[in-house]
Amino acid sequence: METNKYAWMPLTKASHRNIKECEVILQCGEFKYRMIREWASFPKEISNCIISGVACDNEDNVYIACRVPKYPIAKFDLNGNFIKYIGVGMDIGRAHGISLTKDKNIWLSDDKYHVARLFNQDGECIKVLGNYKKCSDTGFDSSLGHNYLAYLTIKYLGKPFNKPTKVIEATDGKLYASDGYGNAAIHVFSNEGELINSWGGPGQLDGEFNIPHSVCVDKIGRIWVTDRDNNRVQIFDKKGKHLKTINGLLYPAETWISKKYAYIAEMDGRISIYNMMNFNLVSQLGYSGSLYYTHSITGDSNSNLYLGLFGEYTLVKLERI
Repeated sequence: METNKYAWMPLTKASHRNIKECEVILQCGEFKYRMIREWASFPKEISNCIISGVACDNEDNVYIACRVPKYPIAKFDLNGNFIKYIGVGMDIGRAHGISLTKDKNIWLSDDKYHVARLFNQDGECIKVLGNYKKCSDTGFDSSLGHNYLAYLTIKYLGKPFNKPTKVIEATDGKLYASDGYGNAAIHVFSNEGELINSWGGPGQLDGEFNIPHSVCVDKIGRIWVTDRDNNRVQIFDKKGKHLKTINGLLYPAETWISKKYAYIAEMDGRISIYNMMNFNLVSQLGYSGSLYYTHSITGDSNSNLYLGLFGEYTLVKLERI
């Protein structure tokens, strides 16, 4: 049993009675945010859960992907009040990325069971991409588990899916999927789910990936891929032609794009904000090594940001001020 060498130095954490919350303001240039650590009112079923993905609809409701058995998706209003669960009882292996379609249906990727599911607002699963519990062949050695050494065993581009990370719907209705932990690919599907094209492969050259962790589309139809373990974001046209690479990032996990800016969440503790058109870095919030281990990011119509975190806090709002 550990003893207290100095009697006046307690071994336990400080009592909540002796903690006063301070206001945290993040500002860089014109971008100024108030951090709200406990914004959402969580029901008991998902209290302190791991949040792997966040998304907003056009009414500024917030959806989170929860790593909780039987409760994969939770919906909150713009004030953080819980509205409902979606997909209750669905057998989800491990929830990852989440996104909304123009019809407010919800895509949720499952990086354990190798599928992405589309849910409607009533919680019904109305479409599935991939083969349930059957991964594609990429040379990936699953015996090594979910870790960095396993990712390095990917040998070649495979078909959908091997541990997919996110699916999005583009403005033309096509679906783009990042695939992911056990593959190194971007797949393009018709809205009906027919595979149209794939590109990528493991590596560090333009168009190659080392964990395509997320994917999003901007207002002019370009595809942004967070190439996490290569510490970069790559931008492509709709056919997969490489257009631009943003280097020098710190373990980028996800990108959210507003009308003007791309917000890149970096898991090392920072959010880098780029002008969407000329790719100039205009602001950075946070710093390398901070406590905000951001795995996912989204924003609402007022450019308030919502962060899915791994750590002490799980869902943080950055309120634009």
